[in-house]
Amino acid sequence: IRMNNIVIDEFIEDKQGWFCDRAFKSGDYTYQLNWHGQIIFKTKEELKITYNSYNAKYLVFQKGLYRVLTNLCGKILFKKKCDELIYLEDDFFKFKVGNLWGLMYKDGFVMIKPKYQEILLGRIDAKNHYRRTFYAKLNDKFGIIDNCDEVIIPFLYDEIKITNSHYSEDYIVKQNGKYGIINDKAEIVLPIKYTYVEETYYRKSYIVQNNEQECKYFIDKKENVILDNKYFDIVDLTAHRPFAPGDYFVKN
Repeated sequence: IRMNNIVIDEFIEDKQGWFCDRAFKSGDYTYQLNWHGQIIFKTKEELKITYNSYNAKYLVFQKGLYRVLTNLCGKILFKKKCDELIYLEDDFFKFKVGNLWGLMYKDGFVMIKPKYQEILLGRIDAKNHYRRTFYAKLNDKFGIIDNCDEVIIPFLYDEIKITNSHYSEDYIVKQNGKYGIINDKAEIVLPIKYTYVEETYYRKSYIVQNNEQECKYFIDKKENVILDNKYFDIVDLTAHRPFAPGDYFVKN
């Protein structure tokens, strides 16, 4: 195989095991190309691709004990001594030192020192677009923080995730094996007592389940039963085309 008149011996796999069509070895050298096919790196050192951001803005590669962030023109933005460096979104990166994760910006500024067991992308603050929220895990419990490490939702939950509704700022949480819903002020919206909880697309009702032996059914915000169900499983089809928001599928 040839690329830019260079004989390719092998493509380089990234950490996830994907082959990077722009990183390859030829003889004693490792090459990295940008999206335009221009060579941005040529080195005899071992070059390990650790992460290609999905929106193709950045490239992270490993050089010894360091992770190096570049743009697609090959300009080095920063070097960081860490075990992992992963792009999240909106120019935020999480980095790992030992077993703990921290948060940093694209210019290398450390916003949160490594202290969390996990950091995952959350929502953009609807009232402040410069404020980004993240799910974080501390002492085996999940909560929500912002990019300044301010705790928004305390670390009390075994799981926490956004609801299916595009109109909601609520969160589905799991605590002691049960699910419920809280708002962005950590106030209880739906008691944490169900084995299954899902908010409907238009945020007018919930699908719940009392235990795994019973079927799911619909309730309103006051926990009044809207549609009792003793025979069928209910599946929200909102995320599955060509179904419209609010469509549901039942099966026995």
